[in-house]
Amino acid sequence: MIIGLICAVEIEAHALLKDLQPTLISQSHRILYSFTDKYNEYILCIGGIGKVNASASLQHLIDIYKVEEVYNFGICGALISTLNIGDIIVSLQFVQYDFKLHLESQHPAWHPSYQSHIIKTTTPKNEKIIPNNEIITSADNFVCQLSEKLEIHHLTQAIACDMESAALAQIAYLNNTPFISIRAVSDSSDNQLKHDSDGVNVAQNQVYQWLKLNLINNI
Repeated sequence: MIIGLICAVEIEAHALLKDLQPTLISQSHRILYSFTDKYNEYILCIGGIGKVNASASLQHLIDIYKVEEVYNFGICGALISTLNIGDIIVSLQFVQYDFKLHLESQHPAWHPSYQSHIIKTTTPKNEKIIPNNEIITSADNFVCQLSEKLEIHHLTQAIACDMESAALAQIAYLNNTPFISIRAVSDSSDNQLKHDSDGVNVAQNQVYQWLKLNLINNI
């Protein structure tokens, strides 16, 4: 099977790149690597920050590399106080909280492509995967203020936010491609800093440990 792995920036793949040293196959509009394990071929894409970069990169993986399943991985910000730095969220449910048609009869984030405000993706064929059954929400902005985090959680019921997962989920949905997002918390809900390097390092290592334990077999 050909499996697509996609993240936004290199720091999110740092532990994977250091440990597996995959083969670089392209670095034009996006950075692409490949490697194999005992059972699968993997195409790793570092696609860039934000929903447009993410969407274009995933469609490229599907069209050009014929990936059959997609695993998005990376860091996220907590929207609820019970999440701690390094906690893992494995999600099949997503909301684009900055998508608003202002339809009186629908949820504020309702989307015509999937006739709901929540997009639900198909689980990859991996018996080890146990989704958290929680929602991740995405938008093209970095959420810092506690008041905004509380507002987003109230609107979407999501427990964490990032800048790519929901857009990736929509592309996977439109292509009938199984998709899941694995995100580790890099900043807590009460952290109003724009960048927490310690949290990022902890989170990206936790994500890679999840990938090794649940997806990538013996190299």
